[in-house]
Amino acid sequence: MSVSQYEDALVEAAQKNNIKKVRELLSRQDININATNDTGYSALTWASARGNNEIIPLLIEAGADLNKRKVSEEFTPLTIAASNGELASVKLLIEAGADINIESGKGLTALDYAHKSGQEEIENLLKITKLMKLDQWIVLGPQEIAHTYSKPKIYQNITDVFNFQSRERTITILNIEQKTQSSILQNMCDIQNIEYLEEAADILFKNGGEKANIHNMSSSKIVIKKRTR
Repeated sequence: MSVSQYEDALVEAAQKNNIKKVRELLSRQDININATNDTGYSALTWASARGNNEIIPLLIEAGADLNKRKVSEEFTPLTIAASNGELASVKLLIEAGADINIESGKGLTALDYAHKSGQEEIENLLKITKLMKLDQWIVLGPQEIAHTYSKPKIYQNITDVFNFQSRERTITILNIEQKTQSSILQNMCDIQNIEYLEEAADILFKNGGEKANIHNMSSSKIVIKKRTR
């Protein structure tokens, strides 16, 4: 058999859940584990599509590309597993580091496909996974900065907006599970965690914003100093 025939055999074995054959073919040094057959699917994509969950770890350990796309429709292993309702496969791929944000040729992510196909449990898992990776500061203006982060255990996505001009902090809480949103408006002089406020001011200044003096919060206004370059 030629190398390409061995590669086709690997894809077929993964598709048919032939664990013994997969192990045998992975022992070869000359085989391309990411090769595709005439369907455009790699061995990992087929195993993910069919929920062949004993084969998926074998392929991952051997170095299979977690984000390999189907040639014609650009499905990744995670995308097709989510679309087909293969929850265990989705978990294996996420744990291995598959990119949950890759879009198909139709502009859809794994989360979109899970929602579209009515896979609620997979949809929730992907939402939580997305939340777990959310932690960033965003400069909104010369005197305004937002911190977006998550609390996955209680399904919350939180955005803190610090406006050093108005001296207000707005906290917006999005509950992914209950699909509700609430906002809290707080005067900066009432903020208990002064270190967090200092962090917000420092990051704003380091990213081109104006420097704020926050050490006299009980005064009638915050002193804003232009950044010197």
